[in-house]
Amino acid sequence: MVDGGMKCVRDLLFIFNLLFFLAGAGLIGVGAYVQIDMDDYDGVYGDSYASPGLVIIALGAVIFLIAFFGCCGAYKESSCLVKTFAAFLVIVFIVELAAGILGFVVRDQIEDQMTKLMKKSLKKYADKDVAKGWDAIQDEFDCCGVVNASDWESVLPDNPPKSCCPDDKQCTYDSLLTKKGCEHSIVQYLKDKIVIIGGVALGLAFIQILGIILACCLARAIDDEKDY
Repeated sequence: MVDGGMKCVRDLLFIFNLLFFLAGAGLIGVGAYVQIDMDDYDGVYGDSYASPGLVIIALGAVIFLIAFFGCCGAYKESSCLVKTFAAFLVIVFIVELAAGILGFVVRDQIEDQMTKLMKKSLKKYADKDVAKGWDAIQDEFDCCGVVNASDWESVLPDNPPKSCCPDDKQCTYDSLLTKKGCEHSIVQYLKDKIVIIGGVALGLAFIQILGIILACCLARAIDDEKDY
């Protein structure tokens, strides 16, 4: 059994992993919330932007599993488990760092892709899922069309979708001349989501450095004790 300063390291690593365990559970919950929140828009964007919630859930599940290894290793003072924990932390650290940087880089590149997807799906409004997605977006963000309401004229020449003016029984193109399009609102919404994911990934990555240091110190102390 490790003693002295290394006992303190073991206890700190055990506490670290309990917090890490809770963080993993929290991320799974947040990911589920984001996934449900994005679900209404699937008809417009398909699977292209349906993955942020799944990414967070996957990250939470991986952290959950890694924390289990760390807790077991610290509690049983198993050098193998502690080293496995440290190795997993290093791998996840690299992945999270890359994901965080990528999130901040690509957030300014999604606008053109989003606009193309929106214009493409708008022409398929007759599809039930697409209509549901567009109605949800226009109602949620109080907008109409991609750039403006006139985008709908080629699809619905008589009148725009009722979701463009839910409070107005006489919903016409003339009444929507000053209504904003949905492009800016939804793009900003997704950019904000990406920034949150990137920020969480970078934050967790740097916190994991402490876990890696503690695990390496404890594993070395366990190995040194076995040599005596």
